[in-house]
Order: sequence, then C-alpha cells, then structure tokens
Amino acid sequence: MRKGNFKVTAARASGVWPQTLDGWIKRGKEEGKGKFYEFYVALEQAEAGAEIDAVAEWKKHHSNSPEAIKEFLRRRFQHWNVPDKREVKAEITEDKDVIDARVDEYFAEAKRRGIVLRDGAEEPVGSSNTDE
Repeated sequence: MRKGNFKVTAARASGVWPQTLDGWIKRGKEEGKGKFYEFYVALEQAEAGAEIDAVAEWKKHHSNSPEAIKEFLRRRFQHWNVPDKREVKAEITEDKDVIDARVDEYFAEAKRRGIVLRDGAEEPVGSSNTDE
C-alpha cells in the first residue's frame, strides 16, 4: 500500500483474501490495541504515506502546468471549487436554448389550437396582465 496500491490489491499480492483483510481491519478498529490494532494503524500510515508521495510528485509538475495547479487547488480547497467562466457561459447558453425551445413549443401549440395571437405579442389574446 505504501506504493499506492489499494488495500485489496496489496492483500491479494500478499496471499491474503480481501475478506480476511477486512476482518483484521474491523477487529483492529474495534479492539483499539494489540496486534490487529497495530496492523490497522500500519495500513492507515502506509496509505497516508502513499498519498503524501503522490501529492509531492504532482506538485513537482505544477510549474509546467497551470491546469495542474488549478486542479490541485480545486480538489484540496473547497473555496477553489468554482466553475470556470467558460463552464458558466456554456450552462447559460444551454439554459437559453431550452427556454427558446419551450417558447417555440408554446407558440406551436397555441397555433395548433387556433388561439389567436395579438399582432406582435408574445402571448395569446386574453392572457394579458390585468394589473397594468
């Protein structure tokens, strides 16, 4: 696991069934002391060490890739997890297209039903706002 493998992969490579590993981990967590607990703690430390190594390796390449820096910040710090302007613009464009399609459907249905539209109006006759 220290090299970044999953627990199940490390177990299989060591000749241990994944269910057996799960039992040892559960027992270590529950007992809080003894050999199963020490084993559980060692697994957690190995996993943390693999993560530390991976982040250090990732950070080496940040200077070569602004996208890598941004991705790291987004994943690590919640306040950096905001959409790009390009993403927001795409969402707005998609929403506008959906609205335009619904308006077109509305007018097509009004026409199909024979509802007379006022000249240049965007709504059928008789549905104007009486609060004006």
